[in-house]
Amino acid sequence: MGGGMEANKNRWIEDWSTARENLELNFRWTRRNLALVGIFGVAVPILVYKGIVKEFVVFLPHFLYDDIPWFSFYFIYLFRSGSGRALIE
Repeated sequence: MGGGMEANKNRWIEDWSTARENLELNFRWTRRNLALVGIFGVAVPILVYKGIVKEFVVFLPHFLYDDIPWFSFYFIYLFRSGSGRALIE
């Protein structure tokens, strides 16, 4: 009664969806992939975290120091110094 209403498959969409479903089987580590993981998976989160910590330390009111435990000062010093030297000393 309502025949002739079949959907036409788009070849490019079918190829794309097949590739997406099998991505974990076809993925290979290349120099480009390692660089992208290094930049967006490691460097950007570290820079965002350091920026947040730096802003927090700069605008931290001095009257709040009595409520902060001693180990917080250690981490504030560690991230203000910009390196992990505080862990060694």
